[in-house]
Amino acid sequence: MGLGLLSARRLMERFEISSGAAGTRIVVGKQFPPRSAFIGASGFAAIVAGFEPLPNQTALAEAHHQNRELADALSALQARQEEMQLVSARLAERNRNIEALNDLLDDKADALQQADRSKDQFLATLSHELRGPLSAVGMAAKLLQPASVSPERANQLGCLIGRQVMHMSRLIEDLLDVSRVSRGLVQLEKAPVDLAEVVAAAVEQVQAASDQKQHRIEQHLQCGALLVLGDRTRLVQVLGNLLGNAVRYTDSGGLIEIALERHGAMALLRVADNGRGIGAELMPRLFDLYVQAELSSDRTGGGLGLGLALVKNLVEAHGGAVTVDSAGSGQGSAFSVQLPLYAERRE
Repeated sequence: MGLGLLSARRLMERFEISSGAAGTRIVVGKQFPPRSAFIGASGFAAIVAGFEPLPNQTALAEAHHQNRELADALSALQARQEEMQLVSARLAERNRNIEALNDLLDDKADALQQADRSKDQFLATLSHELRGPLSAVGMAAKLLQPASVSPERANQLGCLIGRQVMHMSRLIEDLLDVSRVSRGLVQLEKAPVDLAEVVAAAVEQVQAASDQKQHRIEQHLQCGALLVLGDRTRLVQVLGNLLGNAVRYTDSGGLIEIALERHGAMALLRVADNGRGIGAELMPRLFDLYVQAELSSDRTGGGLGLGLALVKNLVEAHGGAVTVDSAGSGQGSAFSVQLPLYAERRE
Protein backbone atom coordinates (compact mmCIF):
# COMPACT_ATOMS: atom_id res chain seq x y z
CA MET A 1 0.00 0.00 0.00
CA GLY A 2 3.05 2.29 0.07
CA LEU A 3 2.68 3.17 3.77
CA GLY A 4 5.98 1.55 4.69
CA LEU A 5 8.09 3.80 2.43
CA LEU A 6 6.39 6.97 3.69
CA SER A 7 7.00 6.00 7.30
CA ALA A 8 10.65 5.21 6.56
CA ARG A 9 11.10 8.60 4.83
CA ARG A 10 9.76 10.41 7.91
CA LEU A 11 12.04 8.52 10.27
CA MET A 12 15.25 8.99 8.30
CA GLU A 13 17.34 12.08 7.58
CA ARG A 14 18.54 10.51 4.34
CA PHE A 15 16.24 8.63 1.99
CA GLU A 16 17.13 7.89 -1.62
CA ILE A 17 15.45 5.63 -4.20
CA SER A 18 16.95 4.80 -7.57
CA SER A 19 15.71 2.36 -10.23
CA GLY A 20 17.48 0.94 -13.22
CA ALA A 21 17.91 -2.21 -15.31
CA ALA A 22 19.52 -3.93 -12.35
CA GLY A 23 16.48 -3.27 -10.14
CA THR A 24 15.58 -0.78 -7.38
CA ARG A 25 18.05 0.56 -4.79
CA ILE A 26 16.93 2.25 -1.56
CA VAL A 27 19.41 4.08 0.73
CA VAL A 28 18.35 5.37 4.14
CA GLY A 29 20.45 7.22 6.70
CA LYS A 30 20.00 8.19 10.35
CA GLN A 31 22.23 10.55 12.32
CA PHE A 32 23.25 9.62 15.83
CA PRO A 33 25.05 11.68 18.50
CA PRO A 34 28.78 12.05 17.65
CA ARG A 35 29.96 10.05 20.65
CA SER A 36 27.69 7.05 19.97
CA ALA A 37 29.39 3.74 19.24
CA PHE A 38 29.24 2.09 15.85
CA ILE A 39 26.10 0.00 15.32
CA GLY A 40 26.44 -3.04 13.11
CA ALA A 41 23.75 -4.92 11.15
CA SER A 42 22.75 -7.13 14.07
CA GLY A 43 22.52 -4.17 16.43
CA PHE A 44 20.50 -2.22 13.91
CA ALA A 45 18.05 -5.13 13.58
CA ALA A 46 17.60 -5.12 17.35
CA ILE A 47 16.91 -1.40 17.33
CA VAL A 48 14.33 -1.80 14.55
CA ALA A 49 12.68 -4.58 16.52
CA GLY A 50 12.40 -2.22 19.46
CA PHE A 51 10.37 0.17 17.35
CA GLU A 52 7.53 -2.30 16.87
CA PRO A 53 5.54 -1.64 20.05
CA LEU A 54 5.78 2.16 19.65
CA PRO A 55 2.44 3.82 18.83
CA ASN A 56 3.80 5.72 15.87
CA GLN A 57 5.04 2.55 14.14
CA THR A 58 1.62 1.82 12.66
CA ALA A 59 2.94 0.86 9.25
CA LEU A 60 5.28 -1.81 10.63
CA ALA A 61 2.61 -3.16 12.97
CA GLU A 62 0.14 -3.20 10.09
CA ALA A 63 2.63 -5.19 8.00
CA HIS A 64 3.09 -7.75 10.76
CA HIS A 65 -0.68 -7.97 11.20
CA GLN A 66 -1.13 -8.54 7.51
CA ASN A 67 1.57 -11.19 7.58
CA ARG A 68 -0.24 -12.97 10.40
CA GLU A 69 -3.53 -12.77 8.54
CA LEU A 70 -1.84 -14.09 5.40
CA ALA A 71 -0.32 -16.97 7.40
CA ASP A 72 -3.73 -17.78 8.89
CA ALA A 73 -5.30 -17.67 5.43
CA LEU A 74 -2.61 -20.01 4.11
CA SER A 75 -3.16 -22.39 7.02
CA ALA A 76 -6.92 -22.38 6.41
CA LEU A 77 -6.31 -22.95 2.69
CA GLN A 78 -3.99 -25.87 3.49
CA ALA A 79 -6.59 -27.38 5.81
CA ARG A 80 -9.26 -26.96 3.13
CA GLN A 81 -6.98 -28.57 0.57
CA GLU A 82 -6.38 -31.56 2.85
CA GLU A 83 -10.13 -31.83 3.43
CA MET A 84 -10.74 -31.79 -0.33
CA GLN A 85 -8.11 -34.50 -0.80
CA LEU A 86 -9.86 -36.63 1.81
CA VAL A 87 -13.21 -36.10 0.09
CA SER A 88 -11.64 -37.01 -3.26
CA ALA A 89 -10.20 -40.20 -1.77
CA ARG A 90 -13.61 -41.14 -0.37
CA LEU A 91 -15.26 -40.46 -3.72
CA ALA A 92 -12.66 -42.62 -5.47
CA GLU A 93 -13.31 -45.44 -3.00
CA ARG A 94 -17.05 -45.06 -3.51
CA ASN A 95 -16.56 -45.21 -7.28
CA ARG A 96 -14.54 -48.41 -6.92
CA ASN A 97 -17.29 -49.94 -4.81
CA ILE A 98 -19.90 -48.95 -7.38
CA GLU A 99 -17.82 -50.49 -10.16
CA ALA A 100 -17.46 -53.73 -8.18
CA LEU A 101 -21.21 -53.76 -7.54
CA ASN A 102 -21.88 -53.22 -11.24
CA ASP A 103 -19.59 -56.13 -12.10
CA LEU A 104 -21.44 -58.31 -9.59
CA LEU A 105 -24.79 -57.27 -11.03
CA ASP A 106 -23.53 -58.09 -14.53
CA ASP A 107 -22.46 -61.54 -13.35
CA LYS A 108 -25.85 -62.09 -11.73
CA ALA A 109 -27.62 -60.96 -14.88
CA ASP A 110 -25.53 -63.35 -16.98
CA ALA A 111 -26.28 -66.19 -14.56
CA LEU A 112 -30.01 -65.44 -14.69
CA GLN A 113 -29.96 -65.33 -18.47
CA GLN A 114 -28.10 -68.63 -18.56
CA ALA A 115 -30.59 -70.18 -16.15
CA ASP A 116 -33.46 -68.88 -18.26
CA ARG A 117 -31.96 -70.38 -21.41
CA SER A 118 -31.35 -73.67 -19.61
CA LYS A 119 -34.94 -73.82 -18.39
CA ASP A 120 -36.24 -73.09 -21.89
CA GLN A 121 -34.10 -75.90 -23.24
CA PHE A 122 -35.26 -78.17 -20.45
CA LEU A 123 -38.93 -77.48 -21.18
CA ALA A 124 -38.32 -78.19 -24.86
CA THR A 125 -36.60 -81.46 -23.92
CA LEU A 126 -39.41 -82.41 -21.56
CA SER A 127 -41.97 -81.75 -24.28
CA HIS A 128 -40.00 -83.92 -26.68
CA GLU A 129 -39.69 -86.74 -24.15
CA LEU A 130 -43.40 -86.74 -23.33
CA ARG A 131 -44.61 -86.34 -26.89
CA GLY A 132 -43.06 -89.61 -28.06
CA PRO A 133 -44.67 -91.92 -25.46
CA LEU A 134 -48.00 -90.11 -25.68
CA SER A 135 -48.05 -90.49 -29.46
CA ALA A 136 -47.22 -94.19 -29.17
CA VAL A 137 -49.92 -94.75 -26.55
CA GLY A 138 -52.48 -92.86 -28.65
CA MET A 139 -51.62 -94.86 -31.75
CA ALA A 140 -51.84 -98.16 -29.86
CA ALA A 141 -55.22 -97.18 -28.39
CA LYS A 142 -56.59 -96.48 -31.88
CA LEU A 143 -55.31 -99.83 -33.16
CA LEU A 144 -57.07 -101.60 -30.30
CA GLN A 145 -60.47 -100.09 -31.11
CA PRO A 146 -61.49 -102.38 -34.04
CA ALA A 147 -63.23 -105.53 -32.89
CA SER A 148 -61.21 -107.59 -35.35
CA VAL A 149 -57.92 -107.15 -33.50
CA SER A 150 -56.39 -110.53 -32.79
CA PRO A 151 -55.39 -111.50 -29.24
CA GLU A 152 -51.72 -111.61 -30.27
CA ARG A 153 -51.92 -108.11 -31.76
CA ALA A 154 -53.80 -106.83 -28.72
CA ASN A 155 -51.12 -108.31 -26.48
CA GLN A 156 -48.36 -106.57 -28.49
CA LEU A 157 -50.14 -103.23 -28.33
CA GLY A 158 -50.80 -103.70 -24.61
CA CYS A 159 -47.07 -104.31 -24.02
CA LEU A 160 -46.27 -101.18 -26.07
CA ILE A 161 -48.66 -99.11 -23.98
CA GLY A 162 -47.17 -100.53 -20.78
CA ARG A 163 -43.60 -99.67 -21.83
CA GLN A 164 -44.49 -96.12 -22.80
CA VAL A 165 -46.45 -95.55 -19.60
CA MET A 166 -43.49 -96.85 -17.61
CA HIS A 167 -41.18 -94.49 -19.50
CA MET A 168 -43.40 -91.49 -18.72
CA SER A 169 -43.61 -92.61 -15.09
CA ARG A 170 -39.80 -92.61 -14.87
CA LEU A 171 -39.69 -89.10 -16.30
CA ILE A 172 -42.21 -87.84 -13.77
CA GLU A 173 -40.43 -89.67 -10.96
CA ASP A 174 -37.16 -87.97 -11.95
CA LEU A 175 -38.84 -84.57 -11.79
CA LEU A 176 -40.37 -85.32 -8.39
CA ASP A 177 -37.08 -86.69 -7.04
CA VAL A 178 -35.13 -83.59 -8.04
CA SER A 179 -37.80 -81.33 -6.58
CA ARG A 180 -37.94 -83.23 -3.28
CA VAL A 181 -34.20 -83.63 -2.86
CA SER A 182 -33.37 -80.01 -3.76
CA ARG A 183 -35.85 -78.82 -1.10
CA GLY A 184 -34.62 -81.31 1.50
CA LEU A 185 -37.91 -83.20 1.60
CA VAL A 186 -36.45 -86.68 1.00
CA GLN A 187 -36.33 -88.85 4.12
CA LEU A 188 -33.38 -91.24 3.93
CA GLU A 189 -33.89 -94.61 5.61
CA LYS A 190 -30.32 -95.14 6.72
CA ALA A 191 -28.88 -98.49 7.66
CA PRO A 192 -25.50 -100.26 7.18
CA VAL A 193 -25.16 -100.94 3.43
CA ASP A 194 -22.51 -103.00 1.65
CA LEU A 195 -21.40 -101.00 -1.39
CA ALA A 196 -20.58 -104.19 -3.30
CA GLU A 197 -24.29 -105.04 -3.20
CA VAL A 198 -25.10 -101.53 -4.43
CA VAL A 199 -22.75 -102.04 -7.37
CA ALA A 200 -24.36 -105.38 -8.26
CA ALA A 201 -27.89 -103.92 -8.17
CA ALA A 202 -26.93 -100.87 -10.26
CA VAL A 203 -25.16 -102.98 -12.88
CA GLU A 204 -28.24 -105.18 -13.15
CA GLN A 205 -30.34 -102.11 -13.92
CA VAL A 206 -28.23 -101.06 -16.91
CA GLN A 207 -27.17 -104.49 -18.11
CA ALA A 208 -29.80 -104.76 -20.85
CA ALA A 209 -28.98 -101.32 -22.32
CA SER A 210 -25.27 -102.07 -22.06
CA ASP A 211 -25.63 -105.41 -23.84
CA GLN A 212 -27.61 -103.77 -26.62
CA LYS A 213 -24.64 -101.46 -27.32
CA GLN A 214 -22.14 -104.28 -26.76
CA HIS A 215 -20.34 -102.48 -23.95
CA ARG A 216 -17.75 -104.18 -21.80
CA ILE A 217 -18.31 -103.55 -18.09
CA GLU A 218 -15.31 -104.27 -15.87
CA GLN A 219 -15.54 -104.29 -12.09
CA HIS A 220 -12.58 -103.74 -9.76
CA LEU A 221 -13.92 -104.21 -6.25
CA GLN A 222 -11.78 -104.29 -3.13
CA CYS A 223 -11.93 -107.53 -1.18
CA GLY A 224 -13.97 -107.40 1.99
CA ALA A 225 -17.14 -105.51 2.80
CA LEU A 226 -17.16 -101.73 2.64
CA LEU A 227 -20.09 -100.58 4.74
CA VAL A 228 -21.65 -97.13 4.72
CA LEU A 229 -24.58 -95.79 6.70
CA GLY A 230 -27.09 -94.92 4.03
CA ASP A 231 -30.32 -95.54 2.17
CA ARG A 232 -29.73 -98.56 -0.08
CA THR A 233 -32.40 -97.60 -2.61
CA ARG A 234 -31.03 -94.09 -3.01
CA LEU A 235 -27.42 -95.30 -3.27
CA VAL A 236 -28.44 -97.73 -6.02
CA GLN A 237 -30.16 -94.79 -7.71
CA VAL A 238 -26.93 -92.75 -7.51
CA LEU A 239 -24.77 -95.45 -9.07
CA GLY A 240 -27.51 -96.36 -11.55
CA ASN A 241 -27.64 -92.78 -12.83
CA LEU A 242 -23.86 -92.66 -13.25
CA LEU A 243 -23.81 -95.98 -15.06
CA GLY A 244 -26.81 -94.93 -17.18
CA ASN A 245 -24.94 -91.85 -18.34
CA ALA A 246 -21.87 -93.94 -19.10
CA VAL A 247 -23.97 -96.31 -21.23
CA ARG A 248 -25.79 -93.44 -22.94
CA TYR A 249 -22.69 -91.44 -23.87
CA THR A 250 -20.36 -94.29 -24.78
CA ASP A 251 -20.43 -95.57 -28.33
CA SER A 252 -21.09 -99.21 -29.13
CA GLY A 253 -18.27 -101.55 -28.14
CA GLY A 254 -16.97 -99.10 -25.51
CA LEU A 255 -15.52 -99.80 -22.08
CA ILE A 256 -17.12 -98.94 -18.73
CA GLU A 257 -15.13 -99.50 -15.54
CA ILE A 258 -16.41 -99.62 -11.96
CA ALA A 259 -13.91 -99.40 -9.10
CA LEU A 260 -14.64 -99.68 -5.38
CA GLU A 261 -11.92 -99.22 -2.75
CA ARG A 262 -11.18 -97.75 0.63
CA HIS A 263 -9.39 -94.42 1.06
CA GLY A 264 -8.75 -93.86 4.74
CA ALA A 265 -12.08 -93.27 6.46
CA MET A 266 -13.89 -92.96 3.12
CA ALA A 267 -15.18 -95.42 0.54
CA LEU A 268 -14.35 -94.41 -3.04
CA LEU A 269 -16.70 -95.49 -5.84
CA ARG A 270 -15.53 -94.63 -9.36
CA VAL A 271 -17.34 -94.98 -12.72
CA ALA A 272 -15.17 -94.36 -15.79
CA ASP A 273 -15.83 -94.73 -19.53
CA ASN A 274 -14.11 -94.07 -22.84
CA GLY A 275 -17.10 -92.28 -24.32
CA ARG A 276 -17.79 -88.76 -25.55
CA GLY A 277 -16.23 -86.93 -22.63
CA ILE A 278 -17.15 -83.48 -21.34
CA GLY A 279 -16.10 -80.08 -22.68
CA ALA A 280 -14.16 -77.78 -20.33
CA GLU A 281 -16.82 -75.04 -20.58
CA LEU A 282 -19.44 -77.36 -19.04
CA MET A 283 -17.37 -78.79 -16.19
CA PRO A 284 -18.03 -76.02 -13.60
CA ARG A 285 -21.84 -76.35 -13.90
CA LEU A 286 -22.15 -80.03 -14.77
CA PHE A 287 -24.08 -80.87 -11.60
CA ASP A 288 -26.49 -77.92 -11.90
CA LEU A 289 -30.12 -78.43 -12.78
CA TYR A 290 -31.01 -78.49 -16.49
CA VAL A 291 -27.39 -78.52 -17.68
CA GLN A 292 -27.49 -82.17 -18.61
CA ALA A 293 -30.52 -81.47 -20.80
CA GLU A 294 -28.24 -79.25 -22.89
CA LEU A 295 -25.59 -81.95 -23.06
CA SER A 296 -28.06 -84.54 -24.27
CA SER A 297 -29.89 -82.35 -26.77
CA ASP A 298 -29.72 -85.12 -29.34
CA ARG A 299 -31.73 -87.19 -26.85
CA THR A 300 -29.69 -90.33 -27.50
CA GLY A 301 -30.95 -92.91 -25.03
CA GLY A 302 -33.72 -90.64 -23.74
CA GLY A 303 -33.99 -89.12 -20.29
CA LEU A 304 -34.35 -85.59 -19.02
CA GLY A 305 -30.74 -85.17 -18.00
CA LEU A 306 -31.58 -84.52 -14.34
CA GLY A 307 -29.51 -87.46 -13.15
CA LEU A 308 -26.32 -85.64 -12.16
CA ALA A 309 -28.15 -82.97 -10.15
CA LEU A 310 -29.95 -85.76 -8.33
CA VAL A 311 -26.67 -87.65 -7.80
CA LYS A 312 -25.01 -84.61 -6.22
CA ASN A 313 -27.90 -83.92 -3.85
CA LEU A 314 -28.24 -87.55 -2.75
CA VAL A 315 -24.49 -88.02 -2.20
CA GLU A 316 -24.28 -84.84 -0.13
CA ALA A 317 -27.32 -85.99 1.87
CA HIS A 318 -25.21 -89.05 2.81
CA GLY A 319 -22.34 -86.84 3.96
CA GLY A 320 -20.26 -87.52 0.86
CA ALA A 321 -19.05 -85.72 -2.25
CA VAL A 322 -19.02 -86.37 -5.99
CA THR A 323 -16.45 -85.11 -8.51
CA VAL A 324 -15.84 -85.53 -12.24
CA ASP A 325 -12.73 -85.70 -14.44
CA SER A 326 -12.57 -85.50 -18.21
CA ALA A 327 -9.77 -84.65 -20.62
CA GLY A 328 -12.31 -83.10 -22.96
CA SER A 329 -14.71 -84.01 -25.74
CA GLY A 330 -14.07 -87.50 -27.07
CA GLN A 331 -11.73 -88.35 -24.17
CA GLY A 332 -14.13 -90.16 -21.87
CA SER A 333 -15.05 -89.20 -18.32
CA ALA A 334 -14.77 -90.49 -14.76
CA PHE A 335 -17.12 -89.80 -11.83
CA SER A 336 -15.91 -90.37 -8.27
CA VAL A 337 -18.20 -90.71 -5.25
CA GLN A 338 -16.77 -90.56 -1.72
CA LEU A 339 -18.86 -91.75 1.22
CA PRO A 340 -17.94 -92.02 4.94
CA LEU A 341 -17.39 -95.61 6.02
CA TYR A 342 -19.87 -96.84 8.60
CA ALA A 343 -17.26 -98.52 10.79
CA GLU A 344 -15.26 -95.27 11.09
CA ARG A 345 -18.37 -93.23 11.91
CA ARG A 346 -19.45 -95.74 14.58
CA GLU A 347 -16.08 -95.63 16.35
